[in-house]
Amino acid sequence: MKSKLERGAVVSFFSILLFISCVMPIVNSDDETTSVSIEPASSVVGLYESFTIGVYCNPCIPMKSFECSIIFDPSLLSVTDVREGTIFNGYETFFNDGSIDNTNGEINLIYGLIMGEGNVTNPGYLIWIDFQAEQNTGQSTITLSNVGVTNETMYIPITISHGLVEVQNVIPSIEDVTAQFSDPLDSDPLFGWYQISSRISDDNLNNAYLVMTHPDSSVSNNSMTKGSGDLFSLN
Repeated sequence: MKSKLERGAVVSFFSILLFISCVMPIVNSDDETTSVSIEPASSVVGLYESFTIGVYCNPCIPMKSFECSIIFDPSLLSVTDVREGTIFNGYETFFNDGSIDNTNGEINLIYGLIMGEGNVTNPGYLIWIDFQAEQNTGQSTITLSNVGVTNETMYIPITISHGLVEVQNVIPSIEDVTAQFSDPLDSDPLFGWYQISSRISDDNLNNAYLVMTHPDSSVSNNSMTKGSGDLFSLN
């Protein structure tokens, strides 16, 4: 549950943690370190494709809050939304979705914390980020920066794993094309009927068009109707 407390209280909370971390040692674990990573670690998407990545945390000791920023290549990607993850499910939380800057390729000042008593030790997603690929192909690193994870009193040691997104000009796979026609069917569009269907495989494909050359040599660009799964049809 997201609290509607003033942000000043949360900023003060992090300021206190920063002060404590300066005067007290960071908690150390002999065997494990809390990990924060981009999931999936690598992705391949098509031009203009919408997709989601997560920031995943596996705490080695109880945690209560987190903060991070994200850096990406704005010529390849843009951010449409930042959403609270599930790692603090069951607690009242305060979540700030940060400031999205698609011009410079940054999301700054993302943070979340458990209000009142409580902490978590089970792994989960800190945030989800909704991206859209742009018109250029290439590779963009998804960089985690200014990452901090705390328990009730101080920052805890972490390891960070960044991610990679490759934007490709993906050609859809077109299969199982079938066509049925009435008998007779002539060049008059008001006489007879036809039905054309095909399976078009491409991640998150929502629109498909069929260019048809008619008996009178005219050409039409027809929007196909999306059915279940990857089936598109034109009647």
